[in-house]
Amino acid sequence: MVTSSPAPGSGRFWLRWSWRDLRSRWVAVIAIALVLAIGTGVYAGLGSTAEWRRQSNDASFAVLSMHDLRVTLSPGTFVDQNLLLTVVRSIDGASDVDAVAERLVVDSQVDTGGAGSVLVPARLVGMTFGSDQPVDDVWVRDGTAPLGFERDELVGVLEAKFADDRGLPDTGSIVIAGGRSVAYTGLGVAPEDFYYEGPEGTIFAQGELAIVYLPLESAQAISGRSEAVNDLVLTLTEDADRDAIEAQLDSAISDLGLSATVSN
Repeated sequence: MVTSSPAPGSGRFWLRWSWRDLRSRWVAVIAIALVLAIGTGVYAGLGSTAEWRRQSNDASFAVLSMHDLRVTLSPGTFVDQNLLLTVVRSIDGASDVDAVAERLVVDSQVDTGGAGSVLVPARLVGMTFGSDQPVDDVWVRDGTAPLGFERDELVGVLEAKFADDRGLPDTGSIVIAGGRSVAYTGLGVAPEDFYYEGPEGTIFAQGELAIVYLPLESAQAISGRSEAVNDLVLTLTEDADRDAIEAQLDSAISDLGLSATVSN
């Protein structure tokens, strides 16, 4: 009986050739299959983690009322308190503004004190806390917010990632540039500071900047800027045209002769 071999290039030829190769190299085939299975599993796991992370961030931003628009005056520029609020009320889209808050944000330095004393760049954020801060509220992870203190008491909340990196306690005191001591009643973080990237793009930079969240009056007293602000954050209603309101704010601020950046 004569049997014919499948013609080269036909489907039967490749099946027979693959089966013979599989039997002679079964160890390599199993190893490759395992590598592919592991790679597929890792890719699927990491892909689902990215989606979970996005949803988690969105929920965190919503809880702390992350701003939709921010007005930042140019460095060294300050205006009287309530002036920026008046600008927001004057624009055509004022009815689409859901909440708004003025702040004073200034650069400084901080000495953490104690045996492990270090001098690091700092950012002082003057704001209000709790129900009085409708935008970019601070989540206090440990300790308490500086509520119920007298206005002349210098108390605040220290940024939690910085404290963790430097091994600082939940409550304590730090020295601000100029030699003024500030007590911090807790550790926390505002939504725009969930992730801090260093000035040169470094990703492990949480210990390079000390952010201190202070009552507005305290920040004004420390910086010598009584009743002054240089920053404003706001949230918009669900149906608001953010681009249009951004343009209106930019125009209104320019009309006052001020240099500022309006960002989303």
